[in-house]
Amino acid sequence: MRRLSLAAGLILVLSNLPSMTHAASPKTYTLTYGPKDLGTWDTLVLGKSKSGLYDGASFDSSNGPGFATVQLTRPLRAVDRQSLYSSLPPANGQLVVRTSQDGTTDLVTTCPKSTISDFGSTGDPGTGTEEITFACTSIVGPIAPN
Repeated sequence: MRRLSLAAGLILVLSNLPSMTHAASPKTYTLTYGPKDLGTWDTLVLGKSKSGLYDGASFDSSNGPGFATVQLTRPLRAVDRQSLYSSLPPANGQLVVRTSQDGTTDLVTTCPKSTISDFGSTGDPGTGTEEITFACTSIVGPIAPN
């Protein structure tokens, strides 16, 4: 009798296993830079930089502490290749990153004062990627990369 109830319990657990181990959807990152909504991005990488590019000119803080960086990528869209960079607000704007998963915003992180240090695209719309990197004076709040 005991073996029968143990076997029934194992069957019940194993039959429910696929539903208990379903994979969570990937995280997405929604950006706002100053007043501009920059849409949703797929990956996020945090880093530190002592130099970079801004509006075609390089900056260098080799003698200073450097800047925290927030780099995001997503599939390239033709409309962004044509006008996203030219429509970005001037430097020193507030960056807000909302991290979402399964349609729910889990984390909100801000860079109170940031500068776009690099922006570019690789490949063609539909198959290529675009990347944007912000240099931040500080990062406030939690951020959970992929």
